[in-house]
Amino acid sequence: MKSKALRIGKGTARTYAGALDSYILPAFGDLYYDAIRTTDVQGWIDRMLQTGWTTKNGARKRYSAKSVHWWYRVFRTMTGDAMEPLGLQHDPTPRVQLPTGPERAESNALTPERGHAADAEQPVQGVAQLRRPGGGGQAGYVQWA
Repeated sequence: MKSKALRIGKGTARTYAGALDSYILPAFGDLYYDAIRTTDVQGWIDRMLQTGWTTKNGARKRYSAKSVHWWYRVFRTMTGDAMEPLGLQHDPTPRVQLPTGPERAESNALTPERGHAADAEQPVQGVAQLRRPGGGGQAGYVQWA
């Protein structure tokens, strides 16, 4: 993680470390890396989806598919980075069945009309305009849900 932290932002490094400490190491920490199999990774994903977590009030909540995908991507990246330095012969991350999230009823794509409305300085919910410093070039738009 230390060498990876040199090539990524501080916030990303904190997020990776949080995923490792809270979700990945508790699941795989007792295994040698070369002993982890695809079935272990699939079991971890399935358990995360089935068991979820408990709130401070004792209520059971389910992890979102998006969260489980994120933790898997951190694990997959970590595994890819470890393959050569550790001399690993087997990558346990391919062929894992990931959960699917709920489908959106409508597209979340930013349409030209919405972008132009933002360009005309009309407030548009969920759209921000980005301009290059100094005002050169075309404006870009970012949309969020």
